[in-house]
Amino acid sequence: MKNFNIQILRRRKEGGFALESVEASISPGEPIQELSEVSGIRLAGGFPDLFLHDQFPLSPSLQLNADLGEFSSEELLNVAKAEFFWKDQVVFRNYTLEPDNRVAVLSADAGALSRFVDTWGGILEITPVLTSGYHPSFINSSKVEIERRGQGLTVTATIKSPVDLNRCSYCGFCGPTCPEECLDRNLFIDFERCTLCGACVSACPNGAIDLYALETLELDVAALLCLSDTGMEIPTGLPLVYREENLDQLISSICRIEVEEVISVDSAICQHGTREKSPGCTLCRHACREQAISYRDGAPIIDYMKCTACGHCTGLCPTGALQDERFNDRAFASYVAQLGLRPGTTIVIGEAETLHSFWWRNRNKRFTDVLFMEYPSIMGLNLWHFLALFARGCGRVVLLQDYDNDDTVPTRQVRLANRVLEILFGLTDAVSLTPLNKACDFIKSQKPLVSESLPSQAFMGRRRELARTLLFLLEHGEGRGTVEPELAVSFGGIACDTSRCTQCLACLNECRQQALQADESQYALQFLPALCVQCGLCAGVCPEDALKLEPGLVLQKGFFETTVLAEAEPARCRECGKVFGTRKSLEKVQGLLSGRDDLDVELFEYCEDCRVKRLFDDVIK
Repeated sequence: MKNFNIQILRRRKEGGFALESVEASISPGEPIQELSEVSGIRLAGGFPDLFLHDQFPLSPSLQLNADLGEFSSEELLNVAKAEFFWKDQVVFRNYTLEPDNRVAVLSADAGALSRFVDTWGGILEITPVLTSGYHPSFINSSKVEIERRGQGLTVTATIKSPVDLNRCSYCGFCGPTCPEECLDRNLFIDFERCTLCGACVSACPNGAIDLYALETLELDVAALLCLSDTGMEIPTGLPLVYREENLDQLISSICRIEVEEVISVDSAICQHGTREKSPGCTLCRHACREQAISYRDGAPIIDYMKCTACGHCTGLCPTGALQDERFNDRAFASYVAQLGLRPGTTIVIGEAETLHSFWWRNRNKRFTDVLFMEYPSIMGLNLWHFLALFARGCGRVVLLQDYDNDDTVPTRQVRLANRVLEILFGLTDAVSLTPLNKACDFIKSQKPLVSESLPSQAFMGRRRELARTLLFLLEHGEGRGTVEPELAVSFGGIACDTSRCTQCLACLNECRQQALQADESQYALQFLPALCVQCGLCAGVCPEDALKLEPGLVLQKGFFETTVLAEAEPARCRECGKVFGTRKSLEKVQGLLSGRDDLDVELFEYCEDCRVKRLFDDVIK
């Protein structure tokens, strides 16, 4: 029985792309046979945590938009092409460090087991076994036998096996019928909640469900680790069996590390400095929970052995120097431009597995003027990402949250985006964070904020794109105001004490965003507030202590215009009239050297050429 429709993107022989629908029989964890028979596939709808296919990328977004959205063929084709061009350009370095690191981890505490998997999953290849209760991510078994075999161990676990994957077609009929909602998207049944009513058994057209079926599972591993109390007898003295207190011995004996250098660093635009007393921007280091970021030569260094690609650093980076290469800023800008959003579209953003969960819970629903979008780690979403969507005609953004931990969602960026849109358009919840079970309450129609879409142009970097987008929204909104400094930590102005400034322009060398510029013809220090990230490097390097930061995002037109911070009277050569500096800097130098009898301070009133000529004439005389 073929109950699953998959959208596939193919390249036409005559040029361009075509989107087709293929009916398939899905067996979770197995390749899709129908797709292997089709040539020229560039992208297919589907869920990477469910399907096995490495010949072309799978797109949860395309699957949801096809199954749950209401799009014309042309609109769905635009989504497919946007997904393809994004995924096809993902490039980052990855490699594996051996040797064998297969470990079975036993625990009666699901929370402790989950924390261990999160902490050590990048180092150990963990097979988690929950010996009490039920959890969808673990093998659930209260009967485990351990035997030494060859160089490793064989762990035999007896488990409940209610779903026959060879018969299951993943039609989705069983999920909505379960009154206790204990059957999830991965076909896991939570027997702590299950009442054995048999509704799912009756709904299955293939007879794939038997609530009383048992299965023996053999795990071949290099070692076994027992976390705290397992609730069962574990043989003592057996080689390769470790207790939690001996974890260091286990790690030192077997370790296989898969390294993905997902986070990239562009030191040319990073606003971290080299001065100890004035380090500049340090948002990324303070945001990293894994302590994977350090600094060298004024730029971040990523310890990829610690980095989990959670997105905390990339989401907070005000310049875009840190990028998640699974979906970098340039790709995002191109992606959004290609979608061609309907005015007022609600954008629902989630990570791949979260979108899969949403699809599973809402399999039989349709959403009008809603577009589903995948993002690798929603913690990496920045203010610019949200505003770029609204500037393209979006009416609302909903972030799907598959967990209840505020530390794993971009709360600050959401608050900042909402504050900006509240000031400009009077909206209070244009961007919302919502758990899956409440998501449908937030997915509703909303008028677009702008009557036209932000014009496309070559990508100029995160900060300039953000400034351009903010100005565009400012011109279309009626409100004006200032976002509080404690929320808009990477925005603000600079005040200059003109009585101190000598136009030495030392500050220019520190500003890689070009918020500070110089008009050499007028000896003027210019400033564009919208590009300033408030790193403080300019104030720290100023020898006259003339610069002072003024934090806060000012949503007024002047914030996006270049202003003159200071300008000076030029110093002209007494001989030829050439401008060679500023009168203020000349007078300062003369004042410092006026007490020296061996120097004629009047020489400094001549340009370099005339000064040498005058010195030569004095020697001849």
